[in-house]
Amino acid sequence: MKNHTKKIFMATVLSLIFLSTFLAVDMISAKPGPPDEDVPGNQYRGKMGAGESKSFRFRNRFRMQLKTNASADVDIECDAEEVGERNFQLEVNTSAGQKVSVKVDGSNTEVNLENGNQIQTRNQNRYRYREKFMVNVSLNETQPEQAKLTLETEEEKTTWAYYDEVAGEWVESASEYVNGAITTVTDHFSVWTVLSPEESEIDAYPLMIGIIGIGIVGLIMKYRKKLH
Repeated sequence: MKNHTKKIFMATVLSLIFLSTFLAVDMISAKPGPPDEDVPGNQYRGKMGAGESKSFRFRNRFRMQLKTNASADVDIECDAEEVGERNFQLEVNTSAGQKVSVKVDGSNTEVNLENGNQIQTRNQNRYRYREKFMVNVSLNETQPEQAKLTLETEEEKTTWAYYDEVAGEWVESASEYVNGAITTVTDHFSVWTVLSPEESEIDAYPLMIGIIGIGIVGLIMKYRKKLH
């Protein structure tokens, strides 16, 4: 009896040690992000230090997290009323002393970005503009740099795309959907957006009802033949 009680005690102690260790590791790994800096208007101007990460909340709606690997002047303009409650992350790798300009809108008729519009990309794929989000990232220098764009969305099949001003067309960018967000990495700085796949013009629900109806009619006719 004593041995059995001792085994139970030891198992309980080991379980508590394992649980405590797991929670400690989890708390260390789950580092909180930077606190939001409230921006009452549509524009923010400031400076970022090397490796610094800041989170901005425009008009208590649109949230943008910005990280730069080098010191930079930052100019962000956001139409928070049109874009709405979205979460966007931008990481920029640039040389020191750059000016990073970011403009966020919900639509732009000049590049055919209006809610519901059909977009055909360079490779002839067809999409719809449904996310109501576009961002224009620019630098004060033309040397090649790199950026990582991430937008939270419930649509897993979306893709990032940029507008080629010279060719006047949209170009898809390799994108990855992880944990409710779509991400792309690029060295092309211009207008970017997230496109949704074009839905089939044939509604699957009425088609299914029609097939079921045909099946029922066929069964009735077969049953009547048996009766005769």
